[in-house]
Amino acid sequence: MIPVYSCASTLLLVLAIFTPAFANSSLSQSLQAVVVIADDMNTPYGEMQRFARSRPHAPWKKIGHASRVELGKNGLAWGRGIVKILPQHSAIPQKLEGDGRSPAGVFFLGHILATPEGINDLGFRHDVETITPRHLCVEDPASPYYNQLVNRDAITSPELDTVQSTLLTSGLFTYAIYVGQNQPHPIPGGGSCVYLHLKRKDGDATAGCTALHSNAMLTLLHWLNPKASPILVQIPASARSVAAQKTGLPLR
Repeated sequence: MIPVYSCASTLLLVLAIFTPAFANSSLSQSLQAVVVIADDMNTPYGEMQRFARSRPHAPWKKIGHASRVELGKNGLAWGRGIVKILPQHSAIPQKLEGDGRSPAGVFFLGHILATPEGINDLGFRHDVETITPRHLCVEDPASPYYNQLVNRDAITSPELDTVQSTLLTSGLFTYAIYVGQNQPHPIPGGGSCVYLHLKRKDGDATAGCTALHSNAMLTLLHWLNPKASPILVQIPASARSVAAQKTGLPLR
């Protein structure tokens, strides 16, 4: 049996509800890309490779070595991101809440999150948000806070005591990166609370996030620059050519 870990976690917010850092970004301005390619839509793992370019519209260059990542226990499903890689079709899985699939597509990467212990490891950074067990990401499609990262202490709402959410208890969110799936205007049931986070070992599939070894995560965090409008391109191998055309990345 493949261990599966929930993907919901939390963020310390000045206004209690998270406003995505990527809200005003555009794909053409992105200077960093994290690419994850799985064998097919049903494979629960993939290979991650970093790319960067010096300015908008310049050629992308491969950075560092590829590393294995874990995906949802059921593989991938097409999510709501920046651009459509493939047209919607009933035979192609579309991302739904609780489907056990990681979102496929192109997404902006949002805030970097860390526990106080994790922040000590990333002490030189000034753009890391502190997370505690009092912060949560709401996974209930019926909630007005659906797919929002909230501070339970900063919002007076009895509903937050009962909505589906997961507190920060697994140890997999010592560091994490928020993925802009189903944002900035979430569709209820379209999938929520997606992150790049830590994994314990190869084969530990997720509930719909993308999980990395700690060394790979630290390498990514030390490299990632929020001002570079970084993106996540997460696709099956069959979508390489279309994704390359849409993003300009050398994926063919």
